[in-house]
Amino acid sequence: MRTKKTARLLLSLFLSALLLGWVLRGVQWQEFLQTLSKARWHWIFPLGLLVYFEAYLRAIRWALILSSQKTASAKITFPALAIGLACNNLLPFRAGEFLRAYLVSKKLQLPKLTCLATVITERLFDLTILATLFLVTLPQHPTLPWVERVHSHVWVVLVVSLLLLLFGALFLKRLMAFPKIAATLQAHPQVQASLSRIERGLASAQPLRRFASILALSLTIWSIDFFLFTLMAQVLPGLQGTPPITFAFVLAAAAFSTAIPAAPGYIGTFEFAVTEALKLHQIPHTLAFSYAVILHLAGYLFTVSLGIFFFFRLGTGMEKLTAQAQEG
Repeated sequence: MRTKKTARLLLSLFLSALLLGWVLRGVQWQEFLQTLSKARWHWIFPLGLLVYFEAYLRAIRWALILSSQKTASAKITFPALAIGLACNNLLPFRAGEFLRAYLVSKKLQLPKLTCLATVITERLFDLTILATLFLVTLPQHPTLPWVERVHSHVWVVLVVSLLLLLFGALFLKRLMAFPKIAATLQAHPQVQASLSRIERGLASAQPLRRFASILALSLTIWSIDFFLFTLMAQVLPGLQGTPPITFAFVLAAAAFSTAIPAAPGYIGTFEFAVTEALKLHQIPHTLAFSYAVILHLAGYLFTVSLGIFFFFRLGTGMEKLTAQAQEG
């Protein structure tokens, strides 16, 4: 197990270094420093408020998903989510997702696997919206050899995420009821209990009224992210006047880049995705890289600071918390 984790970590670090090196090789450093010196840094603070507001809306959405299992509110989910997002930026393998599921399960006295399945439900809503956004904005680009392949792959992602959202819990329940599988599960009660807890979590988006509410919140969250990406252009004078659809595509590319195995904080993968997405819209390489660095740094600092604030309020050692989450 330890060998596999080490191999995954080394692969993640290698991919981060490779993609970061690819982006850095085209940067004109004197121009980069001049761009930073002309940046309007006072725009960073209102952007930070947007980061906090978006995180709070995510906490409300998570509480709504959890409410199918037990009464929950943002007062419970916000600290856990903030700590989880911070850990995603500080630790490898998106450890924050497991940690926040553990924290909420402890607070609400729910099975850890059920809470983790609600996190997966959240991500499926995000994936559905991002895939749709990517499909809408991708055709705006000049014809490139890889565009058609990416287009077809994203369609698959969209269809699969929608099917899992709508029928994932039902499919798992029916699968568990299949005679041969049911007989096998009866001989392994722990596995059966685990699958039942996952099924409960995946069913958290039902019925239709709750599904519509979660979808509306998800659209609001990503609309704020889009506004944040667009507003970030005000920091760099060279990006003013860039069409908003450019930043819609950049947002989708940046979000998908976080799924690539990478160093903690998505270093390298994020810069690569944002820079290359902007270049597809005829933005010069160094200016695109400057935007990626400032955007990443601002998001990183505000997200991590919020998580650290709640972490110290929690008063538990990070090493102990992470170990407990992994055991769960």
